[in-house]
Amino acid sequence: MVEGERGTHTEARVEREDGRFVVYLDVFMTDASGAPTRVATKRIADYSSASKADVAATWMLRAARRQASDPTGL
Repeated sequence: MVEGERGTHTEARVEREDGRFVVYLDVFMTDASGAPTRVATKRIADYSSASKADVAATWMLRAARRQASDPTGL
């Protein structure tokens, strides 16, 4: 992470790769002025079915958004 940069929005996506379904989290980053700087992408895990990946993506997204809104960072 770059100094003064923070995540403002998180999205989850599922992509098919080599017969597996991969969950990614995308975090939209802004600088201190609020101007967008980049999108940080994190590969979470891969699953054997789309339904399992969709459930995992939902859980990961909810956890990421919950942690981002917690001022204590716990």
